[in-house]
Amino acid sequence: ITGWANEENAKSVQSLLISMLFGMIFIVATLVLLYDSYKQAVLVMVTIPLSLIWVFYGLTLFMQPLSFPGLIWLVALFWIVVRNWIILFDKINQNLDEKIPFKEAIVDAWMSRLEPVLLTSVCTVLGMIPLTLSNPTWTSLWLSIIFGLSVSTLFTLLVLPSLYYIVFKKKYIKSL
Repeated sequence: ITGWANEENAKSVQSLLISMLFGMIFIVATLVLLYDSYKQAVLVMVTIPLSLIWVFYGLTLFMQPLSFPGLIWLVALFWIVVRNWIILFDKINQNLDEKIPFKEAIVDAWMSRLEPVLLTSVCTVLGMIPLTLSNPTWTSLWLSIIFGLSVSTLFTLLVLPSLYYIVFKKKYIKSL
């Protein structure tokens, strides 16, 4: 019975990893279609591996194995990270369409999206803490949510505007 369970678990993990790969491909394709820009799609994808590193760090810190529920969360993390970035990118692009100067467009987008992104993430993370302590079966899932969402939110609010500026400054600042 144990051999069968391990075999089924390996198949489940393999199919989930394939789903993650297809999910990333669909995310990039959607972003390219949405923004008509490969650069913006690549910028979004930069934070996903960085968030995953912190998920693994958090699981290691609390001595939790990466279980199947934790892997399921990693797929969901992709979409949450992308959603936060889309919220910020949309505002930056909207500001640029309204002819707001480049630096001011980024700063205004950051200021207007700071509260919704931060509050949503903080409330989700705080809501996960009691769940993490309540049932050991799901601890890796909740820890993955807490660490992945916390770090991806920080990347969204701190790293994205800087990367956006670095990547697109030649396009929008004519004096360079």
